[in-house]
Amino acid sequence: MPNTHGFRSKALHVVAYSAALLFVPAVVAGFSLSTKLSNVPSMTAPAYAGELPDTRIADPARKTAVVLSSAFGAEITDMLPTVDILATSGAFNVYTVAPERTVLPLTNSMSNATGLDFIPDLSYADYESQIAKAPDLIAIPYLPNYSLERDRAVVDWIRAHFGPNTTILTICAGTEVLADTGLLEGRAATTNTGWFEKLELRVPTATWVRNVRYVDDGNIISSTNLASGIDATLHTVERLVSRAAAEDTARRLGYRHLRALDDPRSPAVSSMSVVLPVALNGAFTPGQQSVGVLLYDGMDELGLAGLIDPYTISLIAHVVTTAPERTVVHSKHGVALLPRYDFRTTPPLDRVLIAAGRPEEQRQQVMANWSRVQPSRPVEDLFQNAGTSETAYDATIRDLAHHQNNILARAVGQSQYYPIDDSEFVDFGFPVTQVLGALALSLMGAGIVFALIHLPKRRLQHAVVASLMVVSLTGCMQVDSVKNTDKDLSTDQLSAHQLFHVGFSASPTPPPVDQLHTWSLRVMTPDGRPVEHAAVAVRGDMPEHGHGLPTQPRMTSEVSPGTYIVEGMKFQMGGWWVVDFDITDTDGHTDAVRFNLILQ
Repeated sequence: MPNTHGFRSKALHVVAYSAALLFVPAVVAGFSLSTKLSNVPSMTAPAYAGELPDTRIADPARKTAVVLSSAFGAEITDMLPTVDILATSGAFNVYTVAPERTVLPLTNSMSNATGLDFIPDLSYADYESQIAKAPDLIAIPYLPNYSLERDRAVVDWIRAHFGPNTTILTICAGTEVLADTGLLEGRAATTNTGWFEKLELRVPTATWVRNVRYVDDGNIISSTNLASGIDATLHTVERLVSRAAAEDTARRLGYRHLRALDDPRSPAVSSMSVVLPVALNGAFTPGQQSVGVLLYDGMDELGLAGLIDPYTISLIAHVVTTAPERTVVHSKHGVALLPRYDFRTTPPLDRVLIAAGRPEEQRQQVMANWSRVQPSRPVEDLFQNAGTSETAYDATIRDLAHHQNNILARAVGQSQYYPIDDSEFVDFGFPVTQVLGALALSLMGAGIVFALIHLPKRRLQHAVVASLMVVSLTGCMQVDSVKNTDKDLSTDQLSAHQLFHVGFSASPTPPPVDQLHTWSLRVMTPDGRPVEHAAVAVRGDMPEHGHGLPTQPRMTSEVSPGTYIVEGMKFQMGGWWVVDFDITDTDGHTDAVRFNLILQ
């Protein structure tokens, strides 16, 4: 019996130590990943009251190409490179088309908003009135959270506009949309690797082809995941124009990976080779960088996708798009893009990158403008070679290797299905920090078990409390390290264009959480004169959580010259909030002011 008891005791100790080695890092990893996965922009863009941009004038000698979006946006790597390639070829008038012409989000490959929005060139009604013919090419990107019930209008539009001379190109899971049109019956196609099983059931008469970058079945060309669409679109240019046009387009975009034009076969990518490195880095990298992207007229569409999509799916950073003014910025080929912020209202950033593009004058002007407004945050130009010897995908993946590690960079490249050259990463390191962090947490768990087994009760209590405090602190360090620092918490601010000097006071003070309350807003000119009879609009947002105020506060009265009462303010949780006021004086001059709040 004593021997049996001793054996059981040792077995329990082994089990306890083994569980502890896994439990503590798992708790911290779960907390960290949950925080980072939820730290995404809202799918709904801030209100935009500006005029819609004019539709581009078509060249009657060119073919008509339509790149579709749903009423809920499109995936950025599926849409923007497709536009860039088709337009750069010089053979197409390229239009982005959606059910309605309104501000829509560009999402990343996890279906989260990237913080970059766009306005389609044409609504369905606009297309009928301005184009009124079947397009030569319809490109279908992945439509975030697509369902036939919700997006039937897109399916019906494709059916109605698939003419006898129309070619359809699907990118990634955009094949699902085409499957619902019935046009894939009896055809060969490929799709996103995660969609094969459900599409095989939905269209059993189709031949579904795996381990290829694209499939050409006459007037239907389909590609697999994400950047495989670059190869499929270049192949489409080759088919509809010429091989020389496809090669020249790739050269002008800096895309060197042309092997797939001759042989689209591609080895399978293991999901675990992507998920594990990204999760490891996301779980055990403290904080999450805030990366600002400066927008300007003439940016490369492919360059924007190659910057934003890899960064946002890496989990080590989230992206903030900004421009001198929060108004429409036109890309190289005229896509109407809308940043979430202007230079004066941009939240605190860890890095500032300027998007790829060749118009040097605009680039230099926007960088100089940024430096005047935000002199403490220098601009990095990672993409000087984008469009010549490489694309922005090459530069971004290399930057991830340099600032993080080569394992994460490879995983992100694989997740994007972008062709990468492993020789480019030989000088970059192993995720030492993340591995050591996980090991340290495992040892901490083992230490807790040791204390439970061997220490007297009183010393045990102190040891366990201390260990739990360290675990809690370690978990908290995974939350964005800048969220409560480097923010201007002043209650008096100049507006973005210095038209108004604005201050507020809350009643009660400080502003409470989960309680309706009132603000008093003082609006003056910079020289101290009250601004009377102004119109005031209010909005609020939690940038790190992607949601706004639960109420619709409004200005209800002007109680004295330049002093306005705002009722209906409510913050449903503690943390970092921003409150924006749009103020219009009696002469019609409008300016915006932002206040940062850290609520407990």
